[in-house]
Amino acid sequence: MSDIKTASALAKDKRFNEAIEVLDSFYSQGEASRDDLIKIIPYFQEAGRYSEVEVYCEKVIIPNLKNDNESVFSHKCVEIREAFFNLALHKMYAKISLCAKREKIKVEEEKYSKLSDDTFEKYQSQLVLGESIEDCKGFEQVQETFGRDLDDWPSIFKIKYQHFL
Repeated sequence: MSDIKTASALAKDKRFNEAIEVLDSFYSQGEASRDDLIKIIPYFQEAGRYSEVEVYCEKVIIPNLKNDNESVFSHKCVEIREAFFNLALHKMYAKISLCAKREKIKVEEEKYSKLSDDTFEKYQSQLVLGESIEDCKGFEQVQETFGRDLDDWPSIFKIKYQHFL
């Protein structure tokens, strides 16, 4: 059984502290995906350990999110990497905000909701910029491969990059 499934089974049995231990051990291996990394957040809340979430995120989740993001998007421009890192932060902050809401800590619910919104806006703006940069790179690669004479280009690239022509 995978660590994620083990932790989920433990959580289903209301054994949240054990689920946290399993996930923490899994995270220390550095192989968790972005979605796997934020599964632990509600377990802290359910275990009555909400006060530990922020420090845990700073020390464990965010560094792991950075590593995962660099690994997954290493072939993309910095703007795309930053966009998807912000998307991961958005999801993390949204989970923390939900936990704060359940704990009835209005100030923290609003704080993390705002952080979630802010990182989502950064994701959107960085993604638009990054896609534009990647599109330019693609156009340049097609030019290097097939030359500047459009008659030498396969029709699919003429269509895809017509906005540059």
